[in-house]
Amino acid sequence: MYDDELFYSAIARYHIRSGNLFTQNTLIDLYNSPYMSLSIFLPGNMDVVIKNMTIGSTYTSEYIINNHTLFPFYTAFSTKSLTYKLFAKMKGEVSGNTYAQIGAISGKIKLNKYFKFCPKCLKEDIDKYGETYWHRIHQTPGVLVCPKHKILLQNSTVRSKLNRHGYLVDASEKNCIIKRNTEKSLYTDKEVDILYSIAKDIEYIYNNRIDKREVEWYQDNYINYLIRDNFASFNKYVNHKKLCDGINGYYGKLILENLNCNISNSDNNWLTRITQKNKFSDSTIHNILLIKFLNISLDSFLKSKYSYTLFKNGIGPCLNTKENHYMKYSSHISGIIYNCKRGTVAQEFTCQICNFKYAIKGNKSDIRNFTNQEYENLTNTLINTLKDNNLKICYSEKEYMKNNGINDNFENLKKKHREIWTNYQIKYPEKSKSEISRENIATYKWLFNHDLEWLNNNSPKIRKPKCDYGKVDWNLRDEETLKKLYVVVSNILTSKERPQRITLYKLSYECNLPYLTNKNLNKLPRTSKYLEDILETKEDAKLRKIKWAIKEIINSDIEKLGLYNVYVKAGIRCPSKLDKEKIIALIEEYRGTKNIIKV
Repeated sequence: MYDDELFYSAIARYHIRSGNLFTQNTLIDLYNSPYMSLSIFLPGNMDVVIKNMTIGSTYTSEYIINNHTLFPFYTAFSTKSLTYKLFAKMKGEVSGNTYAQIGAISGKIKLNKYFKFCPKCLKEDIDKYGETYWHRIHQTPGVLVCPKHKILLQNSTVRSKLNRHGYLVDASEKNCIIKRNTEKSLYTDKEVDILYSIAKDIEYIYNNRIDKREVEWYQDNYINYLIRDNFASFNKYVNHKKLCDGINGYYGKLILENLNCNISNSDNNWLTRITQKNKFSDSTIHNILLIKFLNISLDSFLKSKYSYTLFKNGIGPCLNTKENHYMKYSSHISGIIYNCKRGTVAQEFTCQICNFKYAIKGNKSDIRNFTNQEYENLTNTLINTLKDNNLKICYSEKEYMKNNGINDNFENLKKKHREIWTNYQIKYPEKSKSEISRENIATYKWLFNHDLEWLNNNSPKIRKPKCDYGKVDWNLRDEETLKKLYVVVSNILTSKERPQRITLYKLSYECNLPYLTNKNLNKLPRTSKYLEDILETKEDAKLRKIKWAIKEIINSDIEKLGLYNVYVKAGIRCPSKLDKEKIIALIEEYRGTKNIIKV
């Protein structure tokens, strides 16, 4: 087999040179069975093929699977267990469909409809070997550019999806017809560079052995990189909207569509599956797209786990979002809070530029898995370090608040928000508590969280709604309802469209009178009497439809007046024998004769 040749291509070349007329003969030679189901990209029963090879052959099942199938591509980011199951099925140790096994790996990536080829590779193969073959890298989903020549791949005339006993077709100049400048303007130079780099990453997967890891390892690694690039918070919450917009902007709609990697607006897209906890690994092409977007080399991502630390050598970032140096490392340790009862240590950081202060607090397990003695030694070391640098030390949270004037600030804020709330009540004396809160949400939230008792005692009282709807003049309503019903019923009866059954709900909807269907109908005697006379049963409505249909047919073409045409025009099902007699009587009445022409 040639370098990077697809195993299917080798079988197709053998089929031509063996002189076999039918595919079944070749299958018997290789698999000992004419009923073997062919698989182009993930062939099975490799052990049987190896046994049927000529004596002295150095090929093994492992070599062919790793170097002449798409197995390395599909299992690059899969777990050890899934990889072993797929490998065992391809060797033939375990029965089953290999494509069913990769259902959890492929991530719903569609295979190419046709075999692809590179025009320059085609010429080089013919010059070197006297023939060409199907290259494995060119048939891999996600490869649209040749990684060797950096030109767009072209479709051959050979379909890559075969039936159960599909024909074996080798690559040749007849089915690999080079098209000149057909896709020259399809991609920009920048997009071609992106597709080329994707193809090079897939080539790296084929040429290197990838260590298998659990799904959680990849997810944690992605989260750390997303935190680094501000697509996720420090508590590992991913901003999926921002991330989706970034991916769409980086690759563009054209590339994502042609790679079958569109990102929908729903929460169940491939980008969400990769970054959230999921027991299944996703497609290799999906992982490559995310890795390239995060500006990481595939080699460094797969070989080592990235750990993002917020603090470096005692220096932390400034968390003041209103300043331009936000997240720049300009904050130094300026204090420590140690709570013996709770077992917490909090370090205070102060920005050297804007004096913004914040504290990072954690318990023993958050710092590290220290023993009690190691934890005390760590605390003493921090305290001594602060003393040597003339920094403030607080031994309790209360003392920290007292030394930093937090209590005074709290009282000032309380006084400020109380005044604002009181002034709003004076300004809007008729508004309720919820209406005033909408005028100043910040003040309401602060009082609700820190001064709830005062807020409840100094807010407008709950007002009971006034329910004075007045008395209804039922005689007047009876008269008005009757007038509306007259108009609506008249419109229904004189309509030229197919008649509709007159029901109580129909009249209530047409007149916009919902009280027709409730218990108050007994207070409208004239309306009730009129409804009893006008409402139709199913039979009444059917009879009116039939009369209408007979008149319509007579007006258009009296020769077509027959039972079947009446049924169709009226829109009714085939009636019973008794109904047929009634319809025939009506037809005779309208036609004035007893000779019925049945159409």
